[in-house]
Amino acid sequence: MITDQHEKTMQTFYNCTEEIANVIEKYYPEVYIEDMDRVNTLLQEEINEAKRKQAKTNYLENINGGSK
Repeated sequence: MITDQHEKTMQTFYNCTEEIANVIEKYYPEVYIEDMDRVNTLLQEEINEAKRKQAKTNYLENINGGSK
């Protein structure tokens, strides 16, 4: 069962990939993006990298109980 939050997240993802494709086509008129797989992959890799960075930051902040 798909939750409303999951549906909203997926809609945001697809809206973003569509906008990225439109920007590429705007600045490179000779490019027509028909297959969104590569744009989807690019965005997913960026999201994953951001999650890894956040996890590392959280880990480092929690060393010694989060004391500074």
